[in-house]
This record gives sequence, C-alpha cells and structure tokens, in this order.
Amino acid sequence: MTTFVVAKLAEYEQSEVRTALDRAGRKCEFFESAESAKVRMESGDTPWGVIIQPGALDADSLVSWIRGQGRLFSVPVVAMVDNPSDRAFHQAHAFGADDVIVRGDVGGITRRFANLANLDLTARPPVTQGTALIVHPVGEQRVLLGRILRHAGFDIRFEDGSASITSDLLGHEVPALCVAHEAARPDRLSEELQNLRNQTDGGRVPLILLGDDEASLQERARAIGDAAVGQEGSPPDHLLFLANELLRVELTNLRASDRMLHGVMCAFRPAGELHPVYGLTYNVSREGLFVRTLDAPPPGTKIWFEMRPYGAQQAVHLRGEVSWRCGLHSAGGAAPPGFGMKILAAYCPPGDLAEYHDAYEELRKRQNIFAGDSRTSIA
Repeated sequence: MTTFVVAKLAEYEQSEVRTALDRAGRKCEFFESAESAKVRMESGDTPWGVIIQPGALDADSLVSWIRGQGRLFSVPVVAMVDNPSDRAFHQAHAFGADDVIVRGDVGGITRRFANLANLDLTARPPVTQGTALIVHPVGEQRVLLGRILRHAGFDIRFEDGSASITSDLLGHEVPALCVAHEAARPDRLSEELQNLRNQTDGGRVPLILLGDDEASLQERARAIGDAAVGQEGSPPDHLLFLANELLRVELTNLRASDRMLHGVMCAFRPAGELHPVYGLTYNVSREGLFVRTLDAPPPGTKIWFEMRPYGAQQAVHLRGEVSWRCGLHSAGGAAPPGFGMKILAAYCPPGDLAEYHDAYEELRKRQNIFAGDSRTSIA
C-alpha cells in the first residue's frame, strides 16, 4: 500500500521524502490539499499511512474524518511540523496524530515507517476491559476518544448528551468506565452520573470528567467521588492514562513515586550519537518518564535525554536507559506508542537532576486530578 503525503513541499523535499519512504519499503503519493487526499480515500483507496503538514492545510479536519472511518481506524498518521516546539507537538497530538516529525528529518521518516512494517491495518484488539461509555457533545471528539479506548480493549458506546445518560442502559452492559464532558447535560450531569452508579450492583463506575473549567470539574468530581478530571484540548491519549490510573489502583499503590501527565517536547538519542530525535513526554515520575514516539529505541539502550521540566525556562540533560517500549496498536493498549526510560541518577549532571526532582515535586503538589481520592496526579 501507499503512504499519502499531504503537504506543500518543494521538489527537492518531495524527492527526499520519497527516498526516505522507499528505504522503509513504502511507496508514496503527494497531495497538495487535504480535500484531494480525502477524495482518494472516499473512493476506496486505503493508505498504508498518512504524513500531513498542519497549518498550511486543513489537517485537523482531515485527521478527524480519517478517525471516523471504520476501514481507516488503524491507519497511522504522522504530522510534519516546520519547527520543533511544545505548541506544534501538542496541537498535532491533540487533533489525533500518532506522532510528529520535523520538516526535513528524512531519517526520522525512514525509521518511523520502518518500525511500522508489520502493522496490520485490519486487526482489531479483543474486548478485554468491558464497555466504556463516552458522553461528549462534539462528534469528532467522541471518535478520537473512542479510538484511544478501543485500542486499549474497551467496547465503546457513545452518547451526545441530548438524552439522559441512563435512559438507554436497559438491555446494555453496565459500563466499566464512563467519560463525560461537562457540556453534556450541564444542569443534570452530576445527578445523572450518580444515577448511573446507583444502577450498578457495587455502585462503582469509575468516571472521567472533561471540560475547560478545572475548578468546576474538581467540584463535580468531589461530589461524585472516585473520579478523575481532564482538560479539554489535551492529547486524546491522556484519557488512557486517566483510565489506567482509575482501573489499576493496585499498580498505582506499588509505585515508588506517583506518575503524572506532563507533556513537553523533548529530545533524545542513543548515548554518543549526535543527531537528536524529537518526541513528546507523556508522563513523569521521580525515577523515570515515558516518551510518546514511533521512533523508540530498543529496551536496554542507554540514552541522552533533554527536556524542560515543569515550570522551568531551560532544558535539563538527563541520562537513562530504555526499560520498555510500546508500538502503535500494541496488544492491550496500556500506553500510546513510545518508550519508558529509567533515569540513571549516577550518570546525570547533579545540578540538572536536582532541578528535575525539584520540578517534579512542584508538579506533584500542584496537580490533583483524582478528586475524592487519596491519589494525586495531573490533568
């Protein structure tokens, strides 16, 4: 199959991209508009992957459309940005991209798509986690959130908030997880979520509340209990982190330090190499962190790592070792594609390590998304 490249590139750039994909064993076809690529896909063509350039093209609309098509459910989407920045990486992940590359990084294109050589676009993960009920007034967001949880092994049911959340429970499995946006049924949301719990035998349906007003979300969550809150506009895979923390309490209690969502652009490379790879941090702990990328080094790789800690103006340099990695659509879907890194404290510059630890503690004090619960984490 062919990779669709939806970008306005000079001829020499197209030649570089074509060569990079050829090295990964893939053909490519170029489109100068999102609409022309969409027309091809509507005609029945299924791309093996999509590289899309945000900003100059209607990227978010095309990605939302792709995510809503059943036969394109597993197609990998990589955003190509002009410059590395927190904003560019966040926006790309927020509209549903699986990874981000910087324009001109031809080696990054080859490595990412070579890593996807064995991806089966027709495969669907088995339902192992029960049903997740997603209540959101915006259809595109329901699709993005549902895709994340479907890959994690949930069966998905959708509500738009136009009717009572519990009105169609009869005849359906009681959800193992409920995700609700505060704009859905705004005057009755807390009452209806509590009614949902009252209809279960144990009275426990873990809840994730989404919205823009953090104070309002926290107030609702405290009243309901056993709930997490998340910010609207965050990358959709943050939902997976919240779900794991709610549903796998036994693992949370065994950790040496809390994990907290913290998304900033980072750079990493195998120890001794010159050229960095850019990624987006996903969660952090005192002893390590997880990086979201399709270009993850193998477990055991010693890496040099740079990131800007919470509240810092400058980056710190850390050294670590890849503990594990997760591919795109890995079985179980417990994490987005990327790798977990254990910080090797003895090899880090002491000042940088101390700054990272101080920032981690400040982040830990500030963030509490699990209202009505003893755990602390981030939104």
